[in-house]
Amino acid sequence: MTPLVVYFFIAISLLVYVYPYLIRQDPMRSKYDLATNENTLKYHDYARLFTSQFTHWDVFHLGVNMFSLFSVGTTAYVILSLSLFELGRYAVLAFSALYLFCGVMAALFSINFGRRVSAGASGAIFGIIGFITVFAFLTGQTALLSSLVLTIMINVAIGFMPGLNIDNWGHLGGFVGGVAFGLLFILGVPRLL
Repeated sequence: MTPLVVYFFIAISLLVYVYPYLIRQDPMRSKYDLATNENTLKYHDYARLFTSQFTHWDVFHLGVNMFSLFSVGTTAYVILSLSLFELGRYAVLAFSALYLFCGVMAALFSINFGRRVSAGASGAIFGIIGFITVFAFLTGQTALLSSLVLTIMINVAIGFMPGLNIDNWGHLGGFVGGVAFGLLFILGVPRLL
């Protein structure tokens, strides 16, 4: 069963996507207002580090990211729940911290190394994949690790296909954030090992 916190993050992204249409505002203008860009840090517009995680350019972008979040979010939540031995009590906070931290890391990498304007949940999703990868590696779950490595390889290949406007720096930043979160969390909770 998918945890409510995963549905919560999906719902926020859906709401951010449809809101401009509901109030009859230019949807692209709204998206650019929430996305990160080269001036985000320069003008101390730190809210964009968070709002960009919930902003998507089109229905396909939104759909792919929400399906991916639904898929990997549940796995990460289960890992967090089992590691804390108190199902649901702190896992919601841990999952929220994981998602938001990885999304901010993705935005920072995108701003500092990537293109000028960036939005989407994929950086946070890559962070969740990074977290699960650390868990699978440290706990010796080779089947899960093999599946994750294949997923990562496919996504990297897609990221370099010509004509697609994919923020590989954002994906890398999210993944690095997820690995860091995973190492700190999993090594800090010895019951997992």
